Amino acid sequence: MTQWLSFDAVPQRFRIVFLLLLALWAGLLFGGAVLGKYDPQTLHRMPRWARLSSSLVLVVMAWLLAASWRDETQASFARWIALGMTLGFIGDLFMARILVKSALYLPFGMGAFALGHLFYLAAMLGWLRHANDPFWQARFPLILGLWLFIATMSWYFLVFRGQEAGPLHFVALGYALLLCAVVAFAMRMSLQQFQFFGLFVGTLLFMISDMILSTRLFAGARWSHLGDVVWLFYGTGQMLIVTSSTFFR
Repeated sequence: MTQWLSFDAVPQRFRIVFLLLLALWAGLLFGGAVLGKYDPQTLHRMPRWARLSSSLVLVVMAWLLAASWRDETQASFARWIALGMTLGFIGDLFMARILVKSALYLPFGMGAFALGHLFYLAAMLGWLRHANDPFWQARFPLILGLWLFIATMSWYFLVFRGQEAGPLHFVALGYALLLCAVVAFAMRMSLQQFQFFGLFVGTLLFMISDMILSTRLFAGARWSHLGDVVWLFYGTGQMLIVTSSTFFR
């Protein structure tokens, strides 16, 4: 079974760099989770420099792929994905309190991730438009309704219930609805053409990582290695989204 349906279309020099970047990403993320020293204050074994570096490697990988494709539809899809990954990295910097050290790090971080997901959504809509696929027909309204319901219930039980609600709680609801809408679109594409299954899994892992992180940010959860679990889901999800353009037929 061909794992990367379009990988042979990548120029040889880019192909080698891409594989090296993929290996570097895996070493930073999974190597950091295994070899790092656990910090009970941050709930991470992965060092911060390894986490952020793994995200930066995905940014480089995303733009490399965007520059590789000769087919304009595939290149456009990859550019939107690269923009989304770049915003994801900026969100990582906000969440690490590097760009903003005050309590504003959270709304700025959520805003960067939300904008990144809008770029991911633009990539999917562009492909659906090119494929002349009327996405709103068939099962999509049910799929979207299901994922928006999951977003609302997750927000209620993980963020809202038992808390003294403030404006940020309702911002988190809008953010959750957006993430799950993107999952719904990715699921719709994967049901139409199986090569986008990795894209669907990537958006799903991103959403799960944010659900877990929400239990810490809004409900004060502090179980062991929570931070590493968040990053393993998040980093793997972003990698699958970034590499989704290699699965074009």
